[in-house]
Amino acid sequence: MDEENRYCAGCFRTLDEIAHWQSMTDSQKKRVYMLIEERRNSSGKKSTSR
Repeated sequence: MDEENRYCAGCFRTLDEIAHWQSMTDSQKKRVYMLIEERRNSSGKKSTSR
């Protein structure tokens, strides 16, 4: 956990996002993915390819 920013240092999601992921709509998940990308870019870490 990144204590300063309050999200997982590995997946860049907050605890709330992780806890509610299964019940989120596709639209909500897309928003989280956009936030993840912003957080990753701000952290300086490179995106991992799948």
